[in-house]
Amino acid sequence: FGDDSSFGYLTGYNNQIYIGPNINGNQAVRFNYNGTSPESVSFSFTKDTTSSSGTSNVSSNSASTRDGGIGVPPYVTIGHTGCTLNNANQATGCGPDNEDGRGVFATGMLGGTAHILMAGSRSSENFNYLYYSSDTDSGLDFKYIDMGTITGTVTAGTSSINVLNDRIYAGFAKRNQGSNSPDFGKITFNTSDSTRCTVGSNCNANDGTRGDRFRIDRMPYFGGGSQEGNNSSINWAYYVGIDSLFVFNGRLYAANGGFPNSLHNGSIIRSTSGNPTPCDGTDSCPGWADAAPRTDAKWHNGSNNNWFSLELTKYYDMIPADKAFSQFAEFNGRMYVTRTICLTPQDNSGLRGSVQTISGCTNGTYTNRRPQLWKCDPAISGNATLCEAGDWSVVGDDGNGFTNFGNVSNHSMTMVVANGSYLYVGFDNENGIQVWRTNISNPGSASNVWEQIGGNGLGDTANRQIYSAIAGADAGMNYIYISAGRNNQPVRVYRQQNN
Repeated sequence: FGDDSSFGYLTGYNNQIYIGPNINGNQAVRFNYNGTSPESVSFSFTKDTTSSSGTSNVSSNSASTRDGGIGVPPYVTIGHTGCTLNNANQATGCGPDNEDGRGVFATGMLGGTAHILMAGSRSSENFNYLYYSSDTDSGLDFKYIDMGTITGTVTAGTSSINVLNDRIYAGFAKRNQGSNSPDFGKITFNTSDSTRCTVGSNCNANDGTRGDRFRIDRMPYFGGGSQEGNNSSINWAYYVGIDSLFVFNGRLYAANGGFPNSLHNGSIIRSTSGNPTPCDGTDSCPGWADAAPRTDAKWHNGSNNNWFSLELTKYYDMIPADKAFSQFAEFNGRMYVTRTICLTPQDNSGLRGSVQTISGCTNGTYTNRRPQLWKCDPAISGNATLCEAGDWSVVGDDGNGFTNFGNVSNHSMTMVVANGSYLYVGFDNENGIQVWRTNISNPGSASNVWEQIGGNGLGDTANRQIYSAIAGADAGMNYIYISAGRNNQPVRVYRQQNN
């Protein structure tokens, strides 16, 4: 970026790699898959002046000019932490709706055309907007999607986005205090839906109109507290979000971590169709099914009950190591997901009333974190295309439950990517990130079929955190790209070519 940006999402779009947004939320950088022809890409956002279904949901940034008198709209930044509210300057301004934190940068297909998707976060909450574009020039002109009542008034930031069947699915992290957390919904562009957004246009959506709020708070284990009464096993974490979303065999999978108690620790769920419906009551979610291997001894460490999916301690500017489930991948017909756990005694104290940290897990140290790579082979039980509780196993752990390849400093698994005939995983490590791979078509518990590539830190041990990783193919070559670094240091991008 040339501006000391310390983070960047990688995504593949328009046959190129994009990384962004930068530290000021006003640009990305793109380059060819072989690393050539890098160039900066600017952003442009229109202003929403249309109230949504009688509500006052409009772009809240009141700035009318920027940077010495240039007219606004369009806005030219999605915002960033520390930006100036109601200011639209390129370097110091906030987003169109006063977004002031990093969210998600992703891609998906709408109407048969690839689109780039972006969302931020709001420290003042009441988060409402996603943005999307199909532009391919060096200036991405974004349309807005006002999500209206699909998000609740305390929603704070976007934690995951995916697209399935011309519908955008988005998960949002928020405080868990009777607030119907987490927020999770869809916005539809599918022509079979009676009300829908139009591809290429701005859209004002609402729950039941051009989209749905899933009220996933009603789903046991996964959901948090509800305004009208809690589900039978709520997530007790202070912040509850949706760590990752993934499409596998025509179904949408979602995962989140939570409070360190086996009945209140988050879960993995999947849609029961390619167009899931909202929960219709407490503990009643016919559009969704729990898919977590909750009875597997390696999930909570059997009767010891002291291994728990990592708990969120923030809702914006997140990196993969902040999440329990940082990434999914499909490899040879099986689904894989990273899981970072916290080794700590079970806590029975109940729903958190404030952010609290756990020593060695979420207090800035990592001695009590452990990584796991879970594999779902849907052919093992039940429906041969769906992941169910009995289909899971831990990979590369040599039977001990931890996928760290013998290095106790590999504290968090922050990457899993399928690339050609290889499956790659990556770890955050205070002695330099590590990336490992295997070309075994169906890897099991043995760790000796994996090899480390690139050395510690990919050649620089100051690289302690993985921020993003994607795979791509060009001219018959398979590439993997990784963005990495550490806090307050310029982000770096690395490329590995399969051989």
